[in-house]
Amino acid sequence: MINIQYNKDKMIKITFLFLVMFILSFVIIQSLIFLTLEDHSNIETDYLIIHGAAVWDDNPSPTLENRLIKGIEYLNKHPEAKVIVTGGLGEEEEYTEAKVMKDYLTSNEIAKNRIIKEENSRNTFENLLYTKDILKEKEENLENITLMLTTSEFHMLRAQMLANRQGFKTLQNPAKTPREVFLQYTIREYFALIKSFILDK
Repeated sequence: MINIQYNKDKMIKITFLFLVMFILSFVIIQSLIFLTLEDHSNIETDYLIIHGAAVWDDNPSPTLENRLIKGIEYLNKHPEAKVIVTGGLGEEEEYTEAKVMKDYLTSNEIAKNRIIKEENSRNTFENLLYTKDILKEKEENLENITLMLTTSEFHMLRAQMLANRQGFKTLQNPAKTPREVFLQYTIREYFALIKSFILDK
């Protein structure tokens, strides 16, 4: 009986310790995500990258539409910049994220010859890996180009970390996250950031 009670008390302490560690690490990571956000939209770059998100039929979800609106603002401000829309076919999606993004941009008077589609990627790591393959075909020296990243605020730290691992020089053009999905996405990003930090090289 004493051993059973001792083991029970030990499990409670271990569970409490893990809970405290989770809360502390969550707060630290969320602080890093939002304290490192900057708006570089006044700076001209060679390429704008818009990261994909869910599409609903042939329309962007609210999260993706916010990214596209920020992208359009940047492209109108910097008419020499080209844009890479990156995102493949998600689960239960009929159209690639890149196609839906391109259609949205052209419907908002962004010229087709400024838009480059990357529509094979399934996650943020592949977004940037396959974007690098595209740029290798278009540029003699990737070290000489600068990229402006457009994605949601919660996603920017991971996107920039993975872009830097591909050797890119990047700046930030963050988009607002819709309030109705903010909590869900920030919790999910906590785990995604840890996974990418460890595994996505």
